[in-house]
Amino acid sequence: MKKEKLLLLGAVLVLLVGIGSTIYVHSTEAKTDKIEVNGKAYTIDQIFFIAEHRTLKLSDGNFSGIAIDDFIKKIGIPNYKDKKYTFVGADGYQKTVEWKDLEKGILLKNRKVVFSHLPKQYWVKDVVKIEVVE
Repeated sequence: MKKEKLLLLGAVLVLLVGIGSTIYVHSTEAKTDKIEVNGKAYTIDQIFFIAEHRTLKLSDGNFSGIAIDDFIKKIGIPNYKDKKYTFVGADGYQKTVEWKDLEKGILLKNRKVVFSHLPKQYWVKDVVKIEVVE
């Protein structure tokens, strides 16, 4: 009888952990159409209206989006060439790049950043934030 109760308790515990982790994953991957840049939120439509469009032709295919460097210039980041930029995804994944990298990168409509010269681990998806690092 004790074994059955312990097994039942263990099964309930595993079930609760599974439910909790599912809720956590869904809450952290909530979709938004906004990207926070240096403390200010921009919708994807605003970003695509502000910045010039650019296409990258890579071995993986063609990617079209906006020029990230042009966007940063146009929103008025002071001394933008001296900064680094951290792209943060909805899942918490993040990568930091320098200005010279930003000049070769684009932001796609689906909020993914692609850099023509950097490894794919720098291609952050579901970008929710761009932090300007001093």
